[in-house]
Amino acid sequence: MSLLPVAAPGLYDTDAPQPETVKFKKIEHFMTVDVGLEKATLTAIDINGEIIEKFTVKKRQ
Repeated sequence: MSLLPVAAPGLYDTDAPQPETVKFKKIEHFMTVDVGLEKATLTAIDINGEIIEKFTVKKRQ
């Protein structure tokens, strides 16, 4: 596993959510990315350790 430190500006507000936006929440978080040979799983975790969202992307054919 490799860790990539990333710094970002402060949290921002959205003034124009897109039609495909299901949910928007202003919250500090970090992402983990588990990459395998056939898929990558991304997990957004808040600063209290709670999973916000998790999804998997399969390898392209």
